[in-house]
Amino acid sequence: QKNNISLLFNPSLYLAEKGKKYLRPFLQAAQILVLNKEEAQALLNKRVDTKKLLKDLSALSPKIVVITDGPRKLFAISENTIYTLVPPDIRVVHTAGAGDAFTAGFLAGIIKNYPLEKALQIGQANSSSVIQHLGTKNRLLTLKEAEQFIKKYPMRITKTKC
Repeated sequence: QKNNISLLFNPSLYLAEKGKKYLRPFLQAAQILVLNKEEAQALLNKRVDTKKLLKDLSALSPKIVVITDGPRKLFAISENTIYTLVPPDIRVVHTAGAGDAFTAGFLAGIIKNYPLEKALQIGQANSSSVIQHLGTKNRLLTLKEAEQFIKKYPMRITKTKC
């Protein structure tokens, strides 16, 4: 914060279980918060629907909040808009590394100043590639490969105002 450096925070379940009070300094410093649904529920100590989790997490300060939910829809919130992405229907070999692969691809899109929708698609493409192979880092995509993946497996994103 002192040096005005943007921060993406991706807490593990272990950290999320410590709760929002414990993590408040990190949540307030983060411009982007990425977690899976289980981590989001643990962080807020709530079992509510994903859209409610998004709104409650967004109120803690991050400008962008993303909640992944495995093969189900991925949700993000930014500037009072909720984005919903349906992952492609692909063969899953192993899910280890999926969250980290998503976050890496998503962050690459943000760093490249892509629109939020495109950054979400790049993250999902990277994650989808990794889960089709054994190992947590097998088949991480370059940006060019992510673009090709998105063309092969179009991912529809819907936007709704909240």
